[in-house]
Order: sequence, then C-alpha cells, then structure tokens
Amino acid sequence: MRLGADAQPRQSRSPGTSAAPAEGGYKPHVDGLRAISIVAVVAYHAGVPGFGGGFVGVDIFFVISGFLIINQIVAGLEAGRFGIFDFYARRALRILPAYFVMLAVTVAIATILLRAPADLRGLARSAILAPTFLTNVYFWLSSGYFDTSADLKPLLHTWSLAVEEQFYLVVPLLMAGLFALARKKDWRPRRLLAVAAAIIALGSLVGCVLFTPPDIDLRVAERNPAFFLAWWRAWEFVAGGVIAALAAAPWLRRSRAAAALSGIAGLVMIALAVGFIGLGWLGVGAGSEDRVLGYPGYAALLPVVGAMLVILSGLVDPHALPSRLLSLAPVVFVGQISYALYLWHWPLLVFGRLLPTDAPPALVSAIAVALAVLLAIATRYLIELPILAWRRRAGLAPGGRLAVRITFAGVAAAAVMALAGTGVAELGYHRARTDPTTARIDAADVAGTSGCLSTSIDAQLACLSEPGPLGILFGDSHALAMQPRLGFEAEQNGTRLLQMTGPGCNLQNLMLDAAASRDDVACRPMAERLERLVPGLGTKAGFAIFDGYWEAVPSFYHGSDTAWAEERFGAALRAMLQRFTADGTRRMLVLGPLPKFARTDPLNCIDLSEALGFSTDRCGVPRAQEDARRAKTVAIMRGIVAEFPNARFVDPVEVFCDARICLPQKNGAIAFFDDHHVNAIGARAVYDAFRGDFAWAFGTTPTAGQPAP
Repeated sequence: MRLGADAQPRQSRSPGTSAAPAEGGYKPHVDGLRAISIVAVVAYHAGVPGFGGGFVGVDIFFVISGFLIINQIVAGLEAGRFGIFDFYARRALRILPAYFVMLAVTVAIATILLRAPADLRGLARSAILAPTFLTNVYFWLSSGYFDTSADLKPLLHTWSLAVEEQFYLVVPLLMAGLFALARKKDWRPRRLLAVAAAIIALGSLVGCVLFTPPDIDLRVAERNPAFFLAWWRAWEFVAGGVIAALAAAPWLRRSRAAAALSGIAGLVMIALAVGFIGLGWLGVGAGSEDRVLGYPGYAALLPVVGAMLVILSGLVDPHALPSRLLSLAPVVFVGQISYALYLWHWPLLVFGRLLPTDAPPALVSAIAVALAVLLAIATRYLIELPILAWRRRAGLAPGGRLAVRITFAGVAAAAVMALAGTGVAELGYHRARTDPTTARIDAADVAGTSGCLSTSIDAQLACLSEPGPLGILFGDSHALAMQPRLGFEAEQNGTRLLQMTGPGCNLQNLMLDAAASRDDVACRPMAERLERLVPGLGTKAGFAIFDGYWEAVPSFYHGSDTAWAEERFGAALRAMLQRFTADGTRRMLVLGPLPKFARTDPLNCIDLSEALGFSTDRCGVPRAQEDARRAKTVAIMRGIVAEFPNARFVDPVEVFCDARICLPQKNGAIAFFDDHHVNAIGARAVYDAFRGDFAWAFGTTPTAGQPAP
C-alpha cells in the first residue's frame, strides 16, 4: 500500500464550468479518506482495540489509487499528452526518494537489532527485493508454519507497495495500447476500456475468491496468493478507476440526497470492516497470534464498495456531510502525510518489539507511532514537497528527455539500493553465524540417518522392510523439533525412528475426525501416514514417543464450553494412545507441554539484553504463571496416560524452569527458536533430563558416563 503517494493536482475549475465532477481539481475528501485508511492500518498494527479489521486500509487505498491514477492516464490519453516515460518518471519522483530513505534507515537499524541468523537472512532477501518491488512474491512464498513472526519482519509492509507498482508497470502500457487500437479501428476508446476493465476486474475478483485459502487450522494461516499477488488485487484498482464514470450518471448528479446517503453508507461499510464486525459476518476469522483467516475473498467487497461510495459521494456533491467531514483541515493533513506515515510506522513498531524493554507493549507501540508521525511530517516537508517543487520548475513533459533520464535514474538507484541493502544485511548475517551463541546451537545439532526419518512415505515403506528394531515418533511441530535429537539417539541405541510428524496439524482433529483431517493441508500427510504405515507395523515397532503442542488444542475453542473442550482433548489423547498401543505390547512415552514464552524471539531478546546489560528475566515468564497455564492440560494428560500400563508421562517444565521463573535457556545457552519450540540445545536438554525414560522406550539402558553430544 502506498498511502498518500498519489498526489492530486491542486487546481479548481473556474466558475460556471460544466465539466463532469470527476474531471480535474483537488478533491480534499479523497485525502480525508486516505486519512481513514492510514489510521486504520496503523491502529491495527499497533494493536489498538476496536481496529481488528484495520488491515482493510490496504484495500481502501488501492481503490483511491485506482481512482486517481487510472483517471489521470485516461485524461492524458484523451488529450494526446500521455507519455509512458513521463508517467514512470512522475511516479519515481513521488515514490522512490522517501521510500529509499526508509529502506536505508530500516536495514541499517534492523541489522543491529536482529540477532538470529534466520531473521537476518530474511532481512537480506527482502532488502534486495524491496527496491525492485518484488517483496509481495517473496513474503507469499516464504510464509509458512515455521516462518519468522510477522512482528520481526521490518520490511513486511513493502508488499503492498510492490503490488501497486506491479499493477502500474503494466496498466499504462495496456491502456495506451487499447487507445491506439480504438483510434486505428475508429472505435470509442472509453467503451473499449470499459470492456477491458470489466474482463480484468471480473477475472481478478473471481481469482481473489477462489485463491483465498479456507484456513481450516486456527493456529496458522495458509499461504495466501489472493492476499499478496497483484493479479488477484487488480480488481480493487479497477473499482477505483470506474468511479468517475459512475459519477457522471445523470440520475445520481441530480440527487444530492442520494450523494449524501451513498457517502454515509460507504463510511458505515468501512467502519464495519475496520471494526471486524462486518468481516466476521462475511466469514473472515481470527486465528492465534492475530492471524486473519479467509481474507481477502469476497469479504474484501465490503471495504472496497465502501470506499467507492465515499469517493463517489464527494464527486457528485462536495458539500454533502460525509465529504465536508472528510475535508476538514486536520483530516486532510493526515491524508497528506499518509504515504510517509505508512513507510515509517511498521519498521518502528517492529524495532519497538525487538527491544528488550520492561515497558508495557501498548506504551512501546504508542511511542513508535508518535515517532512515525514526526518522521512522516519531516519526510513530507524535507523530501516530498521540495521534490514536487523541483518537478514543477523542471517542466517535466511527455516525450521529453528529462522523463527518460529520471526513469532510468530510478532504475539505477533501485539496483544500487538493492545491492547495498542486501550487502549490509548479509554482513549482519555472517556476524550472527560466527557469534558464540549461534555456534553453541550449531554444535548441538545432530540428526539420524535412517530412511524412516524421511518425509517421503515411499522411502519410509522401504525402511520398514529392513530388519532391525523400530519405534515411532508421532506429533506436530513439537515432535518435529525433537526429531533430529531423538532420531540420532535412537540410532545410537541400536534402533530406528519412524517419523510421523505434521507441523500445524491439529492432533485432536486427526484422532477424532479423520475425514476432515484429510481435507486439512497441514494434517493430510499425517492422515496418509496413519493409513499407509501404521496397519503394517503390527508389533514390529516396539515403542512410540508422542510430543505435541498439547495445551493449544483446548485453548482454540474461543468462547465455547471449556469443559466440553477439555473432555474432547482427553478423548483425543486416549484415542491416540489406543491407536498405537498394539495390544499393550508397545512402550509409549508421552512428553508433556513445554513452557510458552511471551516473546517469539528468544535469541534476539537474550542477546540484546546481555549486550545492553539488562537482566534476561524479561525474556522469560514467571513460574507461577506458567504452572497456572499448564495445570489443566497436565492433569488431563497424567490421568489419561495412567490408564495405560505400558505408557509413561514426562513433564519437561523442570528442564527450563526453577521455582521463580521459566527461561528459554539451558545452562546459559539459548534453548528455543521461538516462543514454544525447542532448538537443538533445548532438544538435547529434554533428552538428557529424561535419558532413562527414553532408554526405557528404546528398549535399552543408558550408557553410563556418556552425555549426549
């Protein structure tokens, strides 16, 4: 999204003109709508209550952009003064200076604050793509269950700028081609444009609906092409582009009441979307960690149509109440700084979350937003307005050499920014890779070599045909995090481990509703393994180890009967053990829930705290709080496991907690890679703490005096 980046000409028609209301002239109510858009987005990102749907500000601004830019192109083509290099040059001057300053500052600060190699590698990749407006594709492809939290991606907000620039890279060429074709064939250009717009909008909208994933699992949103990719967002720009034609309708221009009502209706629709209420009516859901599920889809019609009605109302009657409210000077001013505010607000919010402070998150976010407003004002007066004044003095004109030079200078500057940004981030990455903290994690990293650990079911079937002792590792992402250590240790103890793990798979649904699990992207591989691998095991597998994000399951039944959710969780765990007990001949070891921390970036938090001389306690959670959170889950698990004489339950909470606090560390080394998944050090710590129990599961005895490497 480029909030505020499409400047409007500040000119007015002379008295008595009969021009259509959409032609020329400054539209203050459009800047007012921009203000609504940016306030919604910033408030949503800052976690302000009541703005659960504030992300629709992106959709609103796509409509505004389409209205301004598409109609400017049409006006230029009809007047015979449209030049493609002139168009690109004007956009480069409007967008790139402030954008490149933000990129330079953000990459420099992020390289210092980010300490995890994976985070810095992600920064390097986004830094090389941001100047070339390709980050939307990168963030779409890199999204996934173990992807870095959005709160730690300082350039994530550039995806919407990429969408817009990709659209405007193609659309002017297409429109110019259609105008040339219409004149050659003696057709009406606007009619041909209308047909093309209808085809593009309809195809894009249908694709937007079809390619918005269902997001069955509340814990993690699926990869969402409709959200990130330009061709499934194109219909929103086209919707803005047709507003001027709608405003010219005689019946609408004759009725001021209709204009006022359309503006009020539009504002109500936007309010319902921003407040999330209307989106909920249209099937949009809220998952864990502020994830939005099932958007954009057809739910995006609510803010898009709302924005169209607001703009339309002001075009038909600038004196209607909605337009007058949006044209108030303070509201217009916020709209005028909205592009710069969008550029600065997200990186500052990310930096605030990275800093290991004891300040309440709401205060940190408020300070970040206040700094963003100050930087936005400075950006407007020190960068945007001086460049606008220079452009007017320079006399930028279609077909002139200056436009060509500015266009290619913009391309060259983007290339330099891409190389410089990724170079700085890569230096930070190599610094992190050689840091002793990271080296300790790498040194603890081991893995088994058996084909039974493969992600290929065919390879696992081949492994099962081989002789030798065998066991099973079953669970979700927690089991996958333990897999390298357990696979290695199993082989050290003369046995093999058959991995049956599924990140993001709801084990409860897998056990109680197999048919639904086959339709779940995260659970489908697990369901297939249960069908193809387990029946042929018989008593061949002598043990099974279970690990999962257990306490997550009942907690996702928001607002439902807690007793029913707990009963369902117990039933699922019982069904799981019954499925694998093999008539009581198989040893079953169940790992209890790990501690869950408030921060998703333990390495950043601990490393920065130590560098700044702060206590690392700020990176943990009080033991009493953690005991209260886990109490019911652990009680249910102990009770169910006790029903099986061949099963044991171990609780890893003591591995990472003392009587006072739980920390994502073990013996001074960082043991978690996010808020609830162990890394190689954490996996080794859990194994060492319960070495005897694992040896019992493996059917061996632990080797005395041989600590895990």
